[in-house]
Amino acid sequence: MHKIGFIILNYNTPEETKNCVKSIEERLDTQDFHIVIVDNYSSDNSGAQLQKEFAKNQAITVLPNNENMGFAKGNNVGFAFAKHDLNCDFIVMLNSDTYLLQDDFATIIFEEYNKSKFAILGPRVISPKHLYSDNPGRNTVMSMRELDNYVWKVRIHLYLNHLQIEKPANDLLALLKKWKGKQGLSTETAGDESWKKIRHENVLLHGCCLVFSPAYIERFDGLDSRTFLYLEEDILFTKMMKEQLLTVYNPKLKIFHTEDVSTDLIWKRPILKRRNNYVFILQSAKVLRAVLTEYHSNKKEIEQ
Repeated sequence: MHKIGFIILNYNTPEETKNCVKSIEERLDTQDFHIVIVDNYSSDNSGAQLQKEFAKNQAITVLPNNENMGFAKGNNVGFAFAKHDLNCDFIVMLNSDTYLLQDDFATIIFEEYNKSKFAILGPRVISPKHLYSDNPGRNTVMSMRELDNYVWKVRIHLYLNHLQIEKPANDLLALLKKWKGKQGLSTETAGDESWKKIRHENVLLHGCCLVFSPAYIERFDGLDSRTFLYLEEDILFTKMMKEQLLTVYNPKLKIFHTEDVSTDLIWKRPILKRRNNYVFILQSAKVLRAVLTEYHSNKKEIEQ
C-alpha cells in the first residue's frame, strides 16, 4: 500500500483550508494518508486556529512558519516533512482553495504511476467560471524570446502602476484586443477545450494541484526555493524536461478550484500590493531565465 501525503499551504484562508481537509477525509479512497498544513505566518491568527482545530486528529499535522516564506519555500516545509518524517510514497500539493471531487482519487494516481512512472501528475481542474480550466498548459518549454516579451509586459505594468494609470491602460488594451478579435492565449492550445479532455504527457501543470511520485521524491526536496511567488510551474516544467522526467495530465483525476476567478478582483487590491506582485514576478523571471539557460544548453549538447 502506498502512503500519500497532502500538503496544504495556508495563508489567511482557514475556512478554505478546513474545506480542503474535509474533502480529503470524506472522499479519499485510502486510509494510508497524512495531511500536512503549513501555515505561512498568517496575519489573521489562522495558524493557531488550525492547530487547535486539528490538535486531536492524528492524520493531520499543522506546521507554523515563523515568516511568510512564499509559495515554493512554504510548500517545501511540508514536502520535507512528508518525505523525511512521514516517508510518504506520493506527495500531493494542494492549494487551500481546492477540494477533491471523486471517490477514486488515490486509485487513479496509483494506476497512472503503474502505467507511466510519471514524476509529476496534474488533474482536470474545474473552476466556477470554466468547466475545464488551468490544466494542461503548454507542451513546449518557453523560449528566451517569450520570456523577454513577458518580462517586458510586466515591466510596463510596473511602470504604469507607479504612474497610477495601470487600470485605465489595461482596460484600453483589453478593448483593442477585443476589437482586433484576439484571444490573448499564451499557447496555441490554451483555449481548446478538447485539448483538456484527453490525457497528455510532457505538459506544463498548474500549481494548484501537483502530485509528486517516487520518481520525483527520490531526487528532489520540493520546488525551486529561489522564488517567492509566481512562475513556479514554468520553472518546474523546464526542469522536468531538462531531466527527461515525465509530467502527465490525466483528466480522470479531478479537483475543484474555487480560486479568485473574477478579473475585477485584482483591481480591488491596493496599488502597492500589485506593485509588489510585479516585483515578485520579475524576481522569479530571473530564476526562470537561469533554468531555461541550463535547459537550452543541455539540449544543444544532446543534439550535438
